[in-house]
Amino acid sequence: MHNELSQTVLATFGQPLILNRSNGSSQPITGIIKRDVQPTGSFDAVMQRITTLTIDRNLSLQRDDQVVSETGSWVIDRRIYDNGYLATWSLHAD
Repeated sequence: MHNELSQTVLATFGQPLILNRSNGSSQPITGIIKRDVQPTGSFDAVMQRITTLTIDRNLSLQRDDQVVSETGSWVIDRRIYDNGYLATWSLHAD
């Protein structure tokens, strides 16, 4: 069930990406890249842009791996959310 749910969500909302690992290998993956603006700071007075990648939680990523799409490339920063099915990672522009 876990894998079926993750695959359905990624097949519906995801896009094809290339994951370039810091060790030089690469592989095709499917993920959801989202760009958003979120409040930051103690009073939420300052907004910051954030780009995230959501993938199957069983896919292991490491800081400094690179994700490439047709529209850009990003470097993996850190995992920010894991709901037991999908994991969301923060990205930085490459």
